[in-house]
Amino acid sequence: MRTGTKKIEQPTTDYRVVALQPELSHAANELEVVLPLGLRCEPDPKRPGFYTVRMDGRSYYIHVYEPGKTVYLLGIVPAADQVPANLFAMEPAIACCPTA
Repeated sequence: MRTGTKKIEQPTTDYRVVALQPELSHAANELEVVLPLGLRCEPDPKRPGFYTVRMDGRSYYIHVYEPGKTVYLLGIVPAADQVPANLFAMEPAIACCPTA
């Protein structure tokens, strides 16, 4: 199992960020702005290429598709210390991400 954080350090100015849900498009734009600066990510131990990025009190779940130079924004939840106990009972568009 992988632990710790990783920084996406490769040149990322040519990556685009795609929100998989229309209501996440504003957040995708924000990620696209900070992506060239590098992001500290926590790898998903069960899914290669999937990461959690913590920023602005929220956790962004992303998938980095290297061949297509695309970052997919799959979902956003409050930061880990703010996650509600009933997280998995929430509406999928708000709380969860598609499984790989």
